[in-house]
Amino acid sequence: MEVKGLVTTLFTAVTLSTAGAQTVVHTPKLVVGITIDQLRGDYLELFSSLYGERGFRRLWKEGRVYTSEYDYSTPDCASSIASIFTGTVPRIHGIVSENWLNPKTLLMKNCVDDRNYMGNYTDQNSSAEQQLTSTLGDELKVATDGKGLVYAFSAYREAAILAAGHAADGAFWLDDTSGKWCGSTYYSTFPFFITAFNIQEGTDSSIQKMEWKPLRKTSDYKYLPSTYASAPFSYQFTDYGAAKYRYLKTSPFINDELNRLLKKTFAETKIGRDEVTDLLSVTYYAGPYNHQPETDVALELQDSYVRLDHQLGELLDLIDQQIGLQNAFIFITSTGYTEEEKTINPNYRIPTGEFYIERSTALLNMYFTAQYGPGQWVEAYDGYSFFLNYSSIEVKI
Repeated sequence: MEVKGLVTTLFTAVTLSTAGAQTVVHTPKLVVGITIDQLRGDYLELFSSLYGERGFRRLWKEGRVYTSEYDYSTPDCASSIASIFTGTVPRIHGIVSENWLNPKTLLMKNCVDDRNYMGNYTDQNSSAEQQLTSTLGDELKVATDGKGLVYAFSAYREAAILAAGHAADGAFWLDDTSGKWCGSTYYSTFPFFITAFNIQEGTDSSIQKMEWKPLRKTSDYKYLPSTYASAPFSYQFTDYGAAKYRYLKTSPFINDELNRLLKKTFAETKIGRDEVTDLLSVTYYAGPYNHQPETDVALELQDSYVRLDHQLGELLDLIDQQIGLQNAFIFITSTGYTEEEKTINPNYRIPTGEFYIERSTALLNMYFTAQYGPGQWVEAYDGYSFFLNYSSIEVKI
């Protein structure tokens, strides 16, 4: 399913004071930005009867809901997070997608690749240099003369770095190979507390005991049609061998791992504990398991939302215990897109179809050859974009 235009729904918890109490406006000690990748507003409401009182219900009762739309096509996690944290669109901030084709080399380029900066606990070289505008964290650093702490956490490198921006104290993500929480030398010294976390209680250890089963009884998950019988599911990530961390990142258990690291962060840093405003960015995941069609993992998806509700409640409670919710400004937003569904069953006779970029490239080349003579007129393609051979065009036309 493709969403044209990034639609961002914000649940902003300004204060959690009792009903009728006067709200005192003051500078927060901590701003917490929670981005939930592929969270769907319709599913959020559809599964609401399965929620507890500490997560989404708490936000609905004690927060405010806003909607905002960035008008651009084919959003993904990288372009969406860049738009959320810069407040502008890809043609301005420069992050058009997670990967794009470099027209000079005709090679794919990742939006945060940068060979000038080594990785910590990873062999990925990364920076925010290709993000062309300042982020919320950058502006906070300027406003506080560099004193405000800015940290970003995500399962994915692109989300962590693009939310952190250029001047952050750190951006941290889970390495696909080692299962270690890692970062980049682009930022300041890699925190010792994350090194200690990796050694003592890291995800490479906790994954050994993880088993994903329904949190509630299967009959409760009745809101989405499934292509298989409503039987309980069970996954152990270690069954996937070297790919286990990639599978983990598409399950609700990655949010639990993020919460464990955030608990360590509050315990080992001074974030939110002085009068200078700090920023904490967190990216959760709410998409289909293993990027499968939603109808194939309908039970898993509903269980993910139930677990997400618990995980949000745990994070809100953690913030309340550590600094008090009255001292925090919390916003929650979706990345505003979902991965494409498989083709609709033709038996329903609904008009549909697929666009084949390879065939279109060949046909376009044939057309230009017929019009202007032999040549490789289309050099490459990426997504829905064609890259023409300008050298041939200048010579022959």
